[in-house]
Amino acid sequence: MMEIFRNTLSLWQWVLVALVPALFFILPVLLLKSLPWLLAGAVAFAALRLFYTLWYLKREFGKELAFDWPCLRRQFAYTLPFEMAIIVEILQANYHQYAVSSHFGAVTFAIYAVGCLQLPFVDFVATPASNVMMGRMTDEITEGRNTSVLAIWHDTTRKLGLIFIPIFVLLVTSAREIILLLFTARYAAAIPIFMLWAAVVLLAVFPTDGLLRGRRADRGTLRGHQ
Repeated sequence: MMEIFRNTLSLWQWVLVALVPALFFILPVLLLKSLPWLLAGAVAFAALRLFYTLWYLKREFGKELAFDWPCLRRQFAYTLPFEMAIIVEILQANYHQYAVSSHFGAVTFAIYAVGCLQLPFVDFVATPASNVMMGRMTDEITEGRNTSVLAIWHDTTRKLGLIFIPIFVLLVTSAREIILLLFTARYAAAIPIFMLWAAVVLLAVFPTDGLLRGRRADRGTLRGHQ
């Protein structure tokens, strides 16, 4: 029962974290219809996140809050490979948009952009599931139960598959209705692109990032105790 509660809490925390910045980006555009206000919303959210982090650290640690330079160096050594991977991921995720926009006209790019419709629900589900899986794996490895890691991977993958595979089938079979409903018949040419783009949902079934992070975090913890 406690595990279910923790999983549900993690899911709703991630949904909240994802919705708050969305409001800072969307509301200025809807209310003021201005790009400068969109940028102002992004800056305001960044400032809010910074002040909240500082407030939380001060409340949690009080006068004991101070820099631990050896720990900071270990954290940099841990996070740097992931930061490099994120740069590659951003390039991989967005390069196709720049390629199409630079080689084709505005009309073709608009159709392509509609076909590559973003599906935030996938991230809302996949990321919390991966984080919970990573925590469970780290606990099992730390306590010497390495054989349980594969079972946790299979359990998480099975549950994500039960969610995302039906969604993929639904998106492909309902692609025409979805595009016409959201963007009208003017963007009917985007339907085949959307059907192909829906295949990215299947990739979310396999939380490889959480597995790698869990293993790396565990090695970092072991080195910190030595």
